[in-house]
Amino acid sequence: MKKENVFPTSQENYTTQRGTYNPDYMSSGLTKRELFAAMAMQGILANPERIGGKDQELTQYSVILADALINELNKQNETD
Repeated sequence: MKKENVFPTSQENYTTQRGTYNPDYMSSGLTKRELFAAMAMQGILANPERIGGKDQELTQYSVILADALINELNKQNETD
């Protein structure tokens, strides 16, 4: 799996009513790991009783699930 950002930001300056912004000073987007962890967290939060409701456990479990998905996808890509 490529280590590219899933939602990269535009590399062009953009202007709002508050001024002009240069994306070099902003985030370059979400990595696949961050996206998968956020999606896992969203699913867990739909049923918070499953994790017990502790913030640290929720975040750790979300990252564990994201890493497991990435590892499985990498295995599948190696056999393709």
